[in-house]
Amino acid sequence: METIYKSCCKINGHKNKLVACLKIKGKKNVIKEFSGQTEDIKNMANWLLENDCEKVAMESTTSF
Repeated sequence: METIYKSCCKINGHKNKLVACLKIKGKKNVIKEFSGQTEDIKNMANWLLENDCEKVAMESTTSF
C-alpha cells in the first residue's frame, strides 16, 4: 500500500484536555496530552509543526 502522509495526528478532545497521537512513518507513535488553555493549544500546534505533521483529525469525546 502506498503511503499518503509521512506524518499525521489524531486529537481527542476531552472536557479539560486534548490528547494527541502523532504518527510518523517508520517511527513509534507519540502520544502527548495538552490542556484546553490557549497557551497549551499553541504549544501543541508548534509541536505538530516541529514534527512536520501534514494532516490532523480531531474528535470530541464529550459534549461541551
